Amino acid sequence: MKLTFVLLMIFCLQASASIFAQKVTLKTKNAPVEYVFEQIRQQTGYDFLYNSKDLKDASRVSLDFSNVTLNEALDQCFINQPFTYSIENTMVLITRRQKPLKTAPINITGRITDDKNLPLQGASVKIVELNRAVVSKGDGSFSIAVEPGTYTLEVSYISFQTKKIAGIQVRSSGNMPLVVKLLPVARDLDQVVVTALGIKKEEKSLGYSVQVVDGKEVTAAPTNNMINALAGKVAGLNLNKIGGPLGTSDVVLRGDNVLALGSSGALIVVDGVPISTGQSGTGHNPYAGNDSPIDFGSLLSDINPETIENISVLKGPGAAALYGSRAANGAIIITTKAGRKLPGFGIYVNQVVSIDEINRWPDFQFEYGAGTTGATYYSYGATADGSSTAGSTQTWGPRFLGQPYFQYNSPINPATGARTERVPWLPYENAYSGVFRTGYTATTTVGISGQGFSGGVSYLKNEWILPNTGFDRVSSWLSASQKVSTKVTLSGKVNYNRKYTDNLPSQGYNNQAIMYFLPQTQPNTNPEWLKPMWTPGKENVEQLTPFWAGIDNPFVILNTMTNASDKHNVNGNINAGIQFNKHLNLALRSGLDFSYEFRSQQRPKDTYKFAEGMYRQQDVFRMEANTDFLLKYNNVLPGKIKYTASIGGNQRFSDYKYSNEMAERLSIPGVYNLANSKDPVLVSSDKAQFLVNSLYGFLNFDYKGKVFLELTGRNDWSTTLPENNQSFFYPSVNTSFLLDQIFKLPSAISLAKIRASYSETGVDAKTPYRFNAGYNRTDFAGGLQLQSIVPNPDLKPQFTKAIETGLDLRLFKSRLGLDMALYRNNTINQIINLPIDNSSGYTTALSNVGRVVNWGMEVQLRGTPIKRKFQWDITLNWAANRNKVMELNVPGSGGMIELYNVSMGLNIVAEEGRPLGQIYGLGLARSPEGKVIHNSEGYPVMGTVLQNLGSINPDWNGSILNKFTWKGISLSALIDIRQGGDIYSLSHSLYASYGKLRKTLPGREDGIIGDGVQYNAATNSYVPNDVKAQITGLYYNRLYDRSNIETNLFSASYIKLREVTVNYTLPKAWLKKSMLQDVSIGLFGRELFNWTKFPGFDPETASLNSAQVVPGIEIAQFPSARTIGMNVRVSF
Repeated sequence: MKLTFVLLMIFCLQASASIFAQKVTLKTKNAPVEYVFEQIRQQTGYDFLYNSKDLKDASRVSLDFSNVTLNEALDQCFINQPFTYSIENTMVLITRRQKPLKTAPINITGRITDDKNLPLQGASVKIVELNRAVVSKGDGSFSIAVEPGTYTLEVSYISFQTKKIAGIQVRSSGNMPLVVKLLPVARDLDQVVVTALGIKKEEKSLGYSVQVVDGKEVTAAPTNNMINALAGKVAGLNLNKIGGPLGTSDVVLRGDNVLALGSSGALIVVDGVPISTGQSGTGHNPYAGNDSPIDFGSLLSDINPETIENISVLKGPGAAALYGSRAANGAIIITTKAGRKLPGFGIYVNQVVSIDEINRWPDFQFEYGAGTTGATYYSYGATADGSSTAGSTQTWGPRFLGQPYFQYNSPINPATGARTERVPWLPYENAYSGVFRTGYTATTTVGISGQGFSGGVSYLKNEWILPNTGFDRVSSWLSASQKVSTKVTLSGKVNYNRKYTDNLPSQGYNNQAIMYFLPQTQPNTNPEWLKPMWTPGKENVEQLTPFWAGIDNPFVILNTMTNASDKHNVNGNINAGIQFNKHLNLALRSGLDFSYEFRSQQRPKDTYKFAEGMYRQQDVFRMEANTDFLLKYNNVLPGKIKYTASIGGNQRFSDYKYSNEMAERLSIPGVYNLANSKDPVLVSSDKAQFLVNSLYGFLNFDYKGKVFLELTGRNDWSTTLPENNQSFFYPSVNTSFLLDQIFKLPSAISLAKIRASYSETGVDAKTPYRFNAGYNRTDFAGGLQLQSIVPNPDLKPQFTKAIETGLDLRLFKSRLGLDMALYRNNTINQIINLPIDNSSGYTTALSNVGRVVNWGMEVQLRGTPIKRKFQWDITLNWAANRNKVMELNVPGSGGMIELYNVSMGLNIVAEEGRPLGQIYGLGLARSPEGKVIHNSEGYPVMGTVLQNLGSINPDWNGSILNKFTWKGISLSALIDIRQGGDIYSLSHSLYASYGKLRKTLPGREDGIIGDGVQYNAATNSYVPNDVKAQITGLYYNRLYDRSNIETNLFSASYIKLREVTVNYTLPKAWLKKSMLQDVSIGLFGRELFNWTKFPGFDPETASLNSAQVVPGIEIAQFPSARTIGMNVRVSF
C-alpha cells in the first residue's frame, strides 16, 4: 500500500516532463508514402494529417536509414515530391507545395471553435477554389495565403458538422479574422462512454443500458453530497436519504432485490477504483435507544463535485459484471477531470455561495396551548389558579384568547422564584422554528489545467440549519499523463479530502436529539427563554429545563452534546499502458482508497440519560487496494469482423480497523477526555481483513459497425466465504444491432438500435469470519462471550441472473430520441442473518435463503422542439420496478421473515408471494364492512392482530427536465415525481397524539363523534357510532398512538421542483482585451417546492439504524431545506 502511494505521488509530480526525443529506423523499397507515414507514426507516436487527393501524384519511395531524427526521415521521404510538411506539436501536417504567387500573398486568418467556444486543434481549413488546405493550431487559429479575390472556405473536423462559408472577399488591404464555430454531428451513438473496469466504448456497441450525466449537471446546483445531485436525472435511480449536513444516501438502481434491507446499493467507482460507501455506525438505533445514531457520512460524501468530468450509470448486473460481486446491483462510474489534450495552460476560479431555509413544515396549530386532556387553565408552578400544568408536553390546554395566566415569563419573586403576575395567554410563532436558523454554504475552488495535467484545491464551509452544526471540507487533486516512449504511456490521479466538524446532529427519537425535543415543546413557549442553557451559578452541572426534566434543553443539545469528526481520505491510481504493436496492448493499474477518521461524542452532566456526563472517542481506519492487469488483442477476421480478445485480473485487499474508548462517568464537569473518567475506561475494538482474487476475460465482435457482440466471464476467490465455496464463476453476453445500418429505413429515422443482454453475478459475504465459530469480548477484563450469530461453515455465494432488452431510437436528425429498457432479475441463495430463538444462545443465524425476482421498465424520452438561436431541450425519465419474494425456504417461518422492526410494533417483512418490504403492524379494529369500531364511550378501538398495511416500494418514478438556451443564457428546471409506496411517520404520531396539528382541532370544545360503528351485543350487529367522545385529547391519543401503524402510515408520493438553474456566459468579444478567457455567472435553487399529502416535513426520507439506512420509516426526521445560491466562474 505504501509503495503504491509513493509511486503515485512521484509520478504525478513528474508527469508533466517533456517527452523523449524520437528516432526512426526504416528500410523499404518502392513503397507508397502512406505506408511510410504509418511506419513513422508507430515508431514516434506522431500522427499524420493530409488530404488523400494530394497524395495521388506522390512517387513511391525507397528508403534505408537507421536511428535518424524525425525531421531527417521526413526530409528523405519528401525529396522530389509535390508536397511538403510542417510539424505542430505531435502532428505532421502534409500540404501541397504552393506555386509562387503572382502578387504579394494575403493571409486569411481566423479561429476554429466548438459549440462551447473551445478551440479545435487539427481542423481542416480548405479554400475550395484552390483545393488548398491547412489545419488549425492548438489555440484553434489558422492562416492560409491566397491572392486577392473571392473564395469559399470549407472547415471540417471529426465528429463535427462540416461548414462552408462562401463569398469571402480578400483584398490587398487585409481582412478581419474569421471565427468559425462548428457544431457536433447528430449521431449520438458514436459518443464514447466509460463502462466496466473504466474501459471506454462507443455507445452503439453496448448491449445494456448506460446513462451518462455530465459533470456540469452536478455542479450547476451543487449539494453537500454530490450523489444527491443525480436525483431525477437518471431513469431507475432511487435515493434513500438521511437528513443532516452530510446527507448520506443509499443509491438503488432498479429497485430492491435482496432480503437484507438496505443492501441493494450500487457500487461507486472513481477513476476505475471502487470506493467504500459504508460507514461505521455508533451501534445505536433511531428509536428510544441508550444514545443516538449519527450520520458521519461515507466516502461518497467526501467527493468534490468540482473534480467530476462525467458520471456513467451502469444500471444492471450485465453492465457491471466485470466489476465483481459488489456490482450485482449496478455501478456508478465517476470519471474525474484530466489535463488538456491541447497545448496551453489555464487557470479557473469558481465561487459558490448558497443559503438554506426549511421548505415545508407540518401543519401546526397555534390556537390551543399546553395542558393534559381536559385541562381548563394554565399555571406555571403552583399558583392561586391551581396546581402546576407546566410539565405537560401535550397541547390540550386552554385556547389562546389573551386571557391572563401565570406563565414562565411572568414577573418573579426573587426570594421564592414564584410567579407574581399573570400575563396574556398567547402563542409564539417561533415555538418550533426558533431552534433552527438559516443555513449557509460557501465553496471556493481554484483549478489549473495544462497539456497532460490538471489539479486544484477547494474549500467548502457549511453552516447547517441547526445552530452549531455543519462541517468544513478541504479538497485537492492532481491528474497527469505522460507518453514516455512510443509504446509506453503513464497516467495517474490522486485526490485528498479532509472533512472536519465540531458537531454533527444526533439522529432519531432519543433524548440527545433535537428532533426529540421538538414534539415535546409547546406553542406557548418561546425558545429564547431556554438559551441560557444552565441554571445560573450551576453551569455544566444543572440544565435549565423549566418545563419537564424528561427533555433536555435544546441549546444544551446543540452546543454541548456534540459529535465531532476529523476525517482524511486519499484515493487515486497509477496506470501504465503498453502498446506492443497495433494489435496488442497491456494496461496495468494500481488504485488505493484510504481513510482515517477520529470521532468524539460528549454529553454533559445532568442530561436525561447521562446524569454524570459521558465522553467517547473512536478511531476508524479503512483501506482498500485494487491492482489490475488487462491484456488486449484486436484484429480483423474474414468478412470484415473486428474482434478484441481480453484477459485480466484483479486483486482486492480490504483492511478495516475500529477502536472505541468510553468514559461512562465524568469527574469534572465540562472536561471531555478519557483522563477525566470516574471509572476505568471501557475499551472495545474490531478489525477485519479480507482478500478477493479475480480473473476475467471478454471477447468483443464488431461486424461492419452494424452488429456487436460481447462475451464475458469472471471467477472470484473470496476469503469471506468458506474454503470449499470461495471460488465462483459468472458469465455474461450482450449484443446490439444498428437497424438503420442494416436496413434502409425512412429518412426520418436517424438511428435505430436494439440491444439485449444476459448476465450472472456472484456475491460473497460482506463481512469476513462469520462462517467460523468465535467469541466476543465483554466489558470485564479477560472476559469472553459467545458470538451472537450462528456461523455457517457451508455458506455459499449469492447469485443474480439478469436479462435485459432495450431500444434506442432517434428521429428527425436526432431532435427526438427514445431509450427504453425492459429487465428481469432473479436473485437466489441470499446471504442474510435470520432471527432465531434466543434460548439457543444466539440471536441470528447466517444463512443462504430465498429467491427474489424483480422486473421493470425504464424510459427516457428526449426532444428538441425548437433549435434555432433559441433552443429548447426537454428530457423525460420514467421507471417502474416490481419485485416479488418467490420463496424463502426458512423452516418454521410460515413463509415470512422479519427484515426490520421498531419496538412500538412496526415490522418490515419479506413474505412469500408478495413484494419485498411489506409493512405489518396493528391498526384500528374494524367491522366486517371495514368500518372503524368505537367503544361505548365513543373512543376508537385498536385491533389485536398484525395486519399487512402497505409496502415501501414506489409504483413509479419520473422526472421532467426543460432546458432553454439563447446566446449565452441558459435556463433549466427539473421536476421530480414519485408515485406510490408507503412510509410510517413517528413524527406525525407524536405531533397528532399530543394535539399539535390542526387536524386535532375538531371537537376540542364539545367533544367529537368518530366516523364508524359500535358493536351492539343485544343484536350481535354493528350500528353507526353516535356516541360523542367527551375527552377530545384522549380520542386523538388513541387514534394516533404510535403503536397504531395504520393511522400513521402515509403515501410517500410527491412532486418536487427539484432544481432550477440560470446561467449567463459573457460574450467572448467583451473579454478580448483582457486576460480572461471565460466568465459565467449562475443562479440556482434546489428543493424549491414539495407538493405531497405526507403530513411531516418530507416523504423522501429514511431512518438511520447505526450504519444501516432503513427505507419506509420516518423516525423524528430533520426538516428538508430549500437551497438558493449563486456561482461565479472565471477562467484565465
